[in-house]
Amino acid sequence: MNFAFSKISPIVLLFALALSPVFTSCEKDKDKPTVTKSLVGEWEIETFMLDGVDYKGTVVVESQIEFKAEKDGDADFKWFISYSDGDSETIRGEYEVDENDKVIELHPTGGNTLELEFDLDGDELELTGILDGQDLELVAEKE
Repeated sequence: MNFAFSKISPIVLLFALALSPVFTSCEKDKDKPTVTKSLVGEWEIETFMLDGVDYKGTVVVESQIEFKAEKDGDADFKWFISYSDGDSETIRGEYEVDENDKVIELHPTGGNTLELEFDLDGDELELTGILDGQDLELVAEKE
């Protein structure tokens, strides 16, 4: 009994085997999350620096930022800040991510747009930009 494989020359078979990885893809490649998807969730701000001074633990008692998934073309954020004098504020609005330029634009409701450069490494997010004329640097961990 002859099998079809016996009619294929060994060179053709080796060539076909060598090309097989070209025609297959890994599931990891297809499901690699985008920055926008990786941002979704709650982030605990560990460092809150203005002009090189870390206000976390002194002026800023607690701060979190939450990025929500995009719905109907809009992606929402909520940024909570609690101060040592007992005051707190929650800033809400929409955000946009430019993955190529590594920039997040926060568009607070009724406020000015805040453009922040980002560095995202797993569950650590660093945001830098200018806030009210001061250099802002936030370091956050995903909860």
